[in-house]
Amino acid sequence: MTPNSPRRKITWDEIVNTIRELGNRLEDGSKIWGIPRNGLIIVGIMAHQNPSLKLQVCETPRPGAIIVDDIYDTGKTLERYTSLGFTTASLYWRENCDNRKPNIFVDIVEDDSWLDFPWEIR
Repeated sequence: MTPNSPRRKITWDEIVNTIRELGNRLEDGSKIWGIPRNGLIIVGIMAHQNPSLKLQVCETPRPGAIIVDDIYDTGKTLERYTSLGFTTASLYWRENCDNRKPNIFVDIVEDDSWLDFPWEIR
């Protein structure tokens, strides 16, 4: 997957529905922490959709927090948290990611398309 790969535009409606589904897969009272930039957007929306989730936004995630990001693509971003024992979650998981995947995810990206998220202004 490169910036020259085929592009898939993700709409706000799709994002809101996918975030709602991710929230439904978490236990009530879960602590969530968003990876700066894209994960923060997801965690903010999720907290509004499901007030029973305890939104934890801090510089360093605390023990027991679920680390959230938009896509588990190469695995490099979330891998550093997995190696520390954190549970990881993402909206999308790219299936060809060296057999690694987040603990919790909603949708599988089966091709090498580049996902254009609605908050990524170009």
